[in-house]
Amino acid sequence: MLKKVIGVLLLSLGIILIHYYVPRDQGWRLIGAYIVSFSGFLLLSKIQLKFKQVFIIGIVVRLLLFFGTPSLSDDFYRFVWDGQLIHEGIHPFSSIPSELHTKGLIQQDEMYDSLNSKDYFTIYPPISQLVFWLSANGNSLSISVLIMRFVLLVFDLGIMIILCLLIKYVHRISWYALNPLVILELVGNLHFEGIMLFFVLLSIYSISQGRVMLSGASIGLAISVKLVPLILIPAFLSQLDWKRFFELVIITTSVVILCFIPLWNASLVHGMMNSLDLFFRSFEFNASIFFLVRFIGFKVVNYDIIQVASPILTIVGGLLILVYCLTRYGKKDALALTFTVVWGIQLLVATTVHPWYIVPLIGLSVITGYRFPLVWSFFIFLSYLGYTANGYEHPFLMIGIEYLAVGLAVFYDIVQSRKHLSNV
Repeated sequence: MLKKVIGVLLLSLGIILIHYYVPRDQGWRLIGAYIVSFSGFLLLSKIQLKFKQVFIIGIVVRLLLFFGTPSLSDDFYRFVWDGQLIHEGIHPFSSIPSELHTKGLIQQDEMYDSLNSKDYFTIYPPISQLVFWLSANGNSLSISVLIMRFVLLVFDLGIMIILCLLIKYVHRISWYALNPLVILELVGNLHFEGIMLFFVLLSIYSISQGRVMLSGASIGLAISVKLVPLILIPAFLSQLDWKRFFELVIITTSVVILCFIPLWNASLVHGMMNSLDLFFRSFEFNASIFFLVRFIGFKVVNYDIIQVASPILTIVGGLLILVYCLTRYGKKDALALTFTVVWGIQLLVATTVHPWYIVPLIGLSVITGYRFPLVWSFFIFLSYLGYTANGYEHPFLMIGIEYLAVGLAVFYDIVQSRKHLSNV
């Protein structure tokens, strides 16, 4: 009982300090608070808590973050901005914010000044846009944030329930439900990986019940939250014959098309393609292989080669995913394992790996038993050390430590893989 109380107090204290008191540019104070919360998480994860206990603690700790604006990310301003555009009858993909502001088409000066993407088209698919629209009320930013937090909390609770249905070691749900990175980045900082993960896990559960069409529809919904789950489609080859696989692809495609119909016009295509091109050719954050390639590029040609390197790495990653999935055809591997490998390859070749990008791996780890996502969920917080009062400077030494730790954890998981996969 005492360990449980201490664990909850440490987890809550660290999260409260980060959310309410420690600015993002106070790197080491931020890391100190995170160590406190992570210590509480580790203490609780070693106790074989019942599902009801994990569920209640998870809800209570998340409710602690319901006040105040996100502390570690300002992306939420764009979410509310897109929602306000829809309320104004303006297509969110039609123009970049700076154009709309210059033309005086939307009067949101305070919101505009807070945007980190004034000159970028939005990149968020229709289900995300639906939540933006629901949360935007035109009067109160705090109410918009509160509505989004409530939606994310509901999906987080849904994730816990699906995980309970998928595994027999129920205490492992704490790996996701009480992980401070998950709590801070989803309900705290309003990132939508939780909604996406809910549909990914629903797809896994549907496959386990032999409901292929529902599984395909779930992946289609996940893609309509964020585009990344597109990479998971080949993974179904490990579970299905070609006929059933193509049926799943047809269902997935149909659901995606249906979700995109309300936003469909030329603006959508132009804006989405522009955003994707910008993301792959310009953004750099906490990368692994890309930063090594970038370093070599500076030594050889003396400039950042992201314009060339990023498309090549993306193609290489796509081919690796495809080859891996083809080699698993008919093997009946656990789908969560295949998803983990595919997601890991994608992050390995990415130029941008924000902390919330690994949340799906944490959710999948509850099923696979792999511990490297938990190790990563601690060390990836070191990437916040790059934030200063003047912007962001890549903390390359800390990033190197992060990926060294993750690499060692992956090696450990591979060695222990037979034990970890026996529960699926």
